[in-house]
Amino acid sequence: MKSKFVEWLEAVADTMFSELWQAKALIAVFGILGVVAFIGAFWNPAHFGTTGICAIMVLCGISEYKKVKRQ
Repeated sequence: MKSKFVEWLEAVADTMFSELWQAKALIAVFGILGVVAFIGAFWNPAHFGTTGICAIMVLCGISEYKKVKRQ
């Protein structure tokens, strides 16, 4: 017999390791990082490179999200 805490941990693990959740997390993390890098680029133009890389990663996340939603 499993405790409620162990069942809750299993539910959290199932959610976090699902492809849909990972695609959403990829979009959110790199989206926030991209916005922060874009704001920082006003003081240091080298941050525009980081902003571009984050934009590419967000596009990859959107692609993964669409692929998972179609299944």
